[in-house]
Amino acid sequence: MRRCVQKEDCPRSLEIEDSCLLQNPLAVSKIIRIKGQELFAKSIQLFLTDGYKVNELLITWQDGVSLVLKENFHLCAIRYSEVVVSKANNAFELDEEQWTANFIIMVGVLNLLVDDLLKIFEKK
Repeated sequence: MRRCVQKEDCPRSLEIEDSCLLQNPLAVSKIIRIKGQELFAKSIQLFLTDGYKVNELLITWQDGVSLVLKENFHLCAIRYSEVVVSKANNAFELDEEQWTANFIIMVGVLNLLVDDLLKIFEKK
């Protein structure tokens, strides 16, 4: 994740948003929470240059899902875009069929997201 924030070289499918959590690996109690800031700003880049690692990162994947990606690869605070929600809501009219359709669409999107994240962040 640090590479994406430090070098701006994430794939086009990911958009780095304006929030992250940085931690000093030499002193784990030193944590910096950044919210509503341009992560590529020089002031924030200095922390990365000083060795801070990115423990949490707010990202948007293919304009369809926003989430917090944690260092241990946990996906938190998942929010679907209006496009995905609209697609799910327009799938069927009946309540049970609506719920099933929504579930299948949302799981399908998450499956594609996880596949993409695994490719992006695989250790080389």
